Amino acid sequence: DSWQDAPAGDSGWSDAPKDASGAAGDSWRDEPAADSWQDAPARDEGPSGSWETERPRASREDQVVFEVDEETDAADQTGEVGAAKLRQLSSQGSGSGVGVAAVSDGERTAELGRAVDPDDPDYDPFAALDNEKKVKKEVDPAREKTLKALSALGFVGIVLAVVVMKMMNREVPPEDIAVPTPIVVRVGQSKLFSVGWAPGDRPQSGGVWNRVDGVPEQTDYVNAGNNVADIEWLLPGLEGRSLFLIKGLSDGMTTTFSVFFPVSNRRKTWTVEVTGLDPHAEARDKRKADFERKPGRELRMIAEEAFQTAERFRADRDLPHKEGYSRLAMLNFSKALDAANALSLVEGKAGGVSKRTRALQKRCEDMEQKARDEYEDQVRINMERYKNMVRANEQVEDRVAQLKKTLRTINHSCDVRYRRLHVILTEWYRRVLKGVGTCEFDEN
Repeated sequence: DSWQDAPAGDSGWSDAPKDASGAAGDSWRDEPAADSWQDAPARDEGPSGSWETERPRASREDQVVFEVDEETDAADQTGEVGAAKLRQLSSQGSGSGVGVAAVSDGERTAELGRAVDPDDPDYDPFAALDNEKKVKKEVDPAREKTLKALSALGFVGIVLAVVVMKMMNREVPPEDIAVPTPIVVRVGQSKLFSVGWAPGDRPQSGGVWNRVDGVPEQTDYVNAGNNVADIEWLLPGLEGRSLFLIKGLSDGMTTTFSVFFPVSNRRKTWTVEVTGLDPHAEARDKRKADFERKPGRELRMIAEEAFQTAERFRADRDLPHKEGYSRLAMLNFSKALDAANALSLVEGKAGGVSKRTRALQKRCEDMEQKARDEYEDQVRINMERYKNMVRANEQVEDRVAQLKKTLRTINHSCDVRYRRLHVILTEWYRRVLKGVGTCEFDEN
């Protein structure tokens, strides 16, 4: 369709032919061959000073006809809009972006707000109406109820899953078992204590113990020492039982130590009571008291004999399997010193200490300290040799031989070092060493 200017003299819009009376029509009619608007050639301005256009006629088949409710207009399905009415509607609806619609008792037609091509196969004049119908969807109450129920069920399931996970991951407090019978040990005394456990329920220290030395076999133990007692866990890798070495430090004090069994979820606690002084110190004090009741001549003889015996042990200590002579030399020098000190006291009570007694007393004191230092040096050297052999992973028999030599050097079953190495020898290497280091105060 195209716009064409009407002949001059027309005062309004018209697209209908003049009827028999010569009057122009006042309705819109489409031209049959027009598809678009085209400007008509300019015409002379009429007397009224306004431009008029003329639109070619068109058949009703080319018109865009909207469906009209039959109740509203039962006669015709299209309507014609007059020129004056068209101008009025155009002025009222300008800028709204909506096409002009005209309603009459007859037909209804409409103009779209934007230029479209009616021949476009994708063009649908009723698309806007269809979209409005799609927006106004009806809500299904049953469907909404089902969705709400499913949402609530999902939320409950998530909450239950979280609760179950927390219950599975929570830590159950271990069962605390306090052993009623205490472990009694004296000051300076060492005692070996054994704890059995079921297969697979290997105990753990629970972070209470501090590793002393990581050398396998030699010092693969942990220590929880304090000022009351030294408590060592010997060879934690043993199967079926755990060995603890306890040495008392402070008389009249009490301490505890615990071990956790992870499989059975048990924590077992023992009490250690330190009661009594060092038996070795008590024995020496008793000997000193006995010496003070003896006469001077006998005390001099005891001191001289003990000194000579110590000299012989000291001279033979480097012979094979005689490493224990170092300690025997130290003990005999101590005996000679105790006798010389008692002699000095007896002579002092009688009127004065002789120079000979003073010289004997000084000689015994010097040799006793020297023998003690030499003994400790020998123990330290042999223990270090054994550690180096373990680090170097030397032959088992060589390590066992050095371990036995170290035990013979210590030569004291009450010594914690001796007890520790003896457990390694018997429990780790499954070897035996008898008749060495037995102490009369050893209660194991």
